[in-house]
Amino acid sequence: MMVKLSPLVRGTFRYEFVMVARRRSLWLATVPLLGLVVIGQLTSGGSVAGGASGRIVNLMTAATLLMVPGIAVLLADVVVRVRRLHLVDLLESCPADRRARVAGTVLGSLAMAVSPTVIAILVFAAVEAVRAGDAWLVARAVGAVACVLLPSVVVMVAIGAVAAVYLPIAVARAGVVGLWFWASAWNSSLIPLPSPTGTLLSPYTAYVNVGWFGAPTGWAGRGAPELLSPAPTAWTALLSLALIIVVAVAMLYLAARAMDPVRASSRS
Repeated sequence: MMVKLSPLVRGTFRYEFVMVARRRSLWLATVPLLGLVVIGQLTSGGSVAGGASGRIVNLMTAATLLMVPGIAVLLADVVVRVRRLHLVDLLESCPADRRARVAGTVLGSLAMAVSPTVIAILVFAAVEAVRAGDAWLVARAVGAVACVLLPSVVVMVAIGAVAAVYLPIAVARAGVVGLWFWASAWNSSLIPLPSPTGTLLSPYTAYVNVGWFGAPTGWAGRGAPELLSPAPTAWTALLSLALIIVVAVAMLYLAARAMDPVRASSRS
């Protein structure tokens, strides 16, 4: 069965990858913002704790905080676009289950949308590795992309895609941006509103960034209540990552249910 599904998933993946690559909004939104992030790191001046490794970590932190909501906004229509084009019944006739189609649709779109950010980080890491004479820095950057950037991107794209099923697309896009900054970089001392920022419930992988890659503590471990905001360690980083993956899987499951032809026709 897996052998039969695989070509269909790959086909869906390639189709969505190309479709996102053709969207001008991807390049208009990501390239200028990425340029600002990289230039900010190059012109920050002064010594950075950890040297070249610290500069890569700082770039990863800035790229994750700024690029994740942009990618989530871009891909908020990844599920509703299929319904809007009346392709649900056509896709349902294909010999692949709904979960496989959703996987191909979301992962293909996501792979293209995140590519400019990943390339920028890895090029920056390669330059730092050459300057420092330490090829291990590139391997650390690859690990950070996989464990810091991608989980946050996946969970926010999945949340945005599900929100767009039940809300107008503009509201879903605005909501996913607000949710990201409220749950990831909210300062409750300035605006006294409860927030999961700094806790294990945040969609931002701050615990992973600190516990596994030595980033400055930042928000990790400074949230409330204290029970949900333990000190960042390798083990709490693993717990935080596991919770983010669970939420992402749950959102993708809801996205798959939204592509049920019965539900789709009832909301059209």
